[in-house]
Amino acid sequence: MRYYKVGEVVEAIPLVMEKLRSRGFRVGVSESVDLAVMLRTYSSLTGRDALPDDELREIVYAVIKAPGAPEAFMEELRGFQASQRVSRAAERIESEIGEMLRTLGVAPGWRVSRRKASRRGREALAAYLQLRRVGVITGRPGSERVVDPQEIRRIALSLARRGVESLEEAYRSMRPMRGRDVRLMEAEAGIHPRIDSMDEARLVELGWAAARKGNVSLVRAVASELRRRLEKGSLGAVDEAFRLLRTAGYLDPRLASDMIASSPGLVEECGFLGSREYAAAISRAVRIAGVEKGGEIVAKALKRADEETAEAIVSMVPAEALWAVKRHPFTGDKGRLLDAAVKAARSLRSAIKYLEGGGEGWRDLALEEAEEARRAAETLSGVRLGRLDPSSVSTLSSTASSLARAGPEALGEALLGSIASTLGLPETVRILRAAYRRAGSAESRRLLVLSMERLLARMASREGLRLLPRWRLGEIRGRVEVRRSIYRMVRGSQDPLVFREKVRAARISLALDISGSMIDYSSWALLVASLFTRNIERLVLFSHTVRVLEGPFKARQLAEILISMEFKGFTNISAAVRAAAEGASRRVVVVTDLKQTVDGEPVHQAVASVRRSGKTVIFVTTPSAPWDEVERVESAGGRVVIAYTPRQAAQRILRVLLR
Repeated sequence: MRYYKVGEVVEAIPLVMEKLRSRGFRVGVSESVDLAVMLRTYSSLTGRDALPDDELREIVYAVIKAPGAPEAFMEELRGFQASQRVSRAAERIESEIGEMLRTLGVAPGWRVSRRKASRRGREALAAYLQLRRVGVITGRPGSERVVDPQEIRRIALSLARRGVESLEEAYRSMRPMRGRDVRLMEAEAGIHPRIDSMDEARLVELGWAAARKGNVSLVRAVASELRRRLEKGSLGAVDEAFRLLRTAGYLDPRLASDMIASSPGLVEECGFLGSREYAAAISRAVRIAGVEKGGEIVAKALKRADEETAEAIVSMVPAEALWAVKRHPFTGDKGRLLDAAVKAARSLRSAIKYLEGGGEGWRDLALEEAEEARRAAETLSGVRLGRLDPSSVSTLSSTASSLARAGPEALGEALLGSIASTLGLPETVRILRAAYRRAGSAESRRLLVLSMERLLARMASREGLRLLPRWRLGEIRGRVEVRRSIYRMVRGSQDPLVFREKVRAARISLALDISGSMIDYSSWALLVASLFTRNIERLVLFSHTVRVLEGPFKARQLAEILISMEFKGFTNISAAVRAAAEGASRRVVVVTDLKQTVDGEPVHQAVASVRRSGKTVIFVTTPSAPWDEVERVESAGGRVVIAYTPRQAAQRILRVLLR
């Protein structure tokens, strides 16, 4: 609703009445006085200095009786106030132009140049850029002049009519000027361009220019935008962005690990980190990138690290990620232990490739390297390298040897348990799925499904339950959590008692992307589903096609889904969102990388439609999700959560389930 200030309306009454008389309405001075008195009295009684449109209209109708005159009064009043606002804004802009000209040391009609403006300092250069942009300074470089006063007044009025309040606002609202020189001048002048719409090359170039000119605020803005794009998975120029942020001092270990996961070559440029920080960054990068790509990261890190840093790295990364290591700083028994661990990791990698459909060469290589690693570990006793010791090397090589000898038809329960404890869920699922595809009989496939069911139960009890909240602080008077209550008493807490609170799970519709890149994320998502089989109301498996399964589910049904489905094909996310939303659940959780590869309805349109029906749509996505697609989904009412690891994806789903 529109509001009118009483003082401004009273001042405008004589002019508005004159306009009405010129239009043929019979209104006199007495009505003007009565209207002014009525407005001031009403304002005093209500204690408000501004009146809404409907109340002002009632007062005008009570005073002015000529037919059609009240409507004409309100119309003329709105026009008069609009013209007054434009006039005041134009005066402010014209005054601002005058101040900028004085900063430049020129007057209307004088000659001006960028070089002279730069010599007068940052404020003068900023004034030059803004005046040049709005047309106050015209002409080619070398023959630039300030326009005459009449043209300045016309420019100010034109900007005011567009709703512009200042020259800086006008500068930002216009399309950014192209050219390296312009970006350098913007950095020098301290003017922040619209960096969210810049391409990567221009953004990094602007950051370097701002760093050279010492423009701290602009460097901070560029660093924030680069971080945002990296988190959304849309940053391609990772190497240049890394060097810029490192030089400017905005590169923390967490951001460095994200960039290393995208570009392993950056490992060699992290000398600014301390030993423990560097090792933690490498470990996190390996978790994000996975064992295959993570092996390259570890190899590059150990190649140039000193012995202390190398030991910290080996202590933090999984042993199977050592497969690509060729050079390291260790000598003596520690060096032989690490060499044995590298051979064991390579043998495990070869055994997995054999199970996934490789030839006998992978099998022979796995057996040979496993035996070499085992023999080397037996000669080393009492040697330790972080968490790495001869026993762990022997366990890794034995697992690899057993996998290579067993083959896809003879994966026993004990062997699967060893694989799961050594490798984790995604790798074990990958091995079982490969065995299921190569199984020659229905009985073999049935036994593999049973193995998958037992694996899910074991992993759910060992890994999945760790993700659940065990207790909460609250006012619910249930069972007292004694240990934590005593701890809070010792610390002098005002409310020391802590109670156990029963966690209740909501019902959700779960949609899983089963395109090739999502196998690890979807495996962990199904692990969570096996914990809450009664709460997954609808399960949607989608690639370019959509498969809908109605709940509640049984553990064996989920195991059969996980072991038998093919992770391949294109991706139709919008169809999956609509299919998941057809259930009765109010919450829809979609695990995907947000890369729709089929023609059809855009994802954000499907999300907007589902949101209008009153349902919540939550996307759990990978760091590689396109940032522009993320923004469109969020603007449509969806919620996007980035999960850097498959385990984090499972945690995100649990948070939705337990709300």
